[in-house]
Amino acid sequence: MNISAVLRELMAAGLLGEALIAAVERIEDADDQEKRQIRAARNKRYQERLKTRRAAEADTEAAESED
Repeated sequence: MNISAVLRELMAAGLLGEALIAAVERIEDADDQEKRQIRAARNKRYQERLKTRRAAEADTEAAESED
């Protein structure tokens, strides 16, 4: 999100002072929330891949020990 463009629009609409600061804080909070969601999804995918890899390694070790 281009915050400077949003600020220009808010100022053009007459938003100043504390109201402008509050609007920027809401924008930042929304951006932070989106980043947290992306990070959580990435971590979940990583954990799933790791679990699958470990299971495959355990199967391989079990098969090798049977031989």
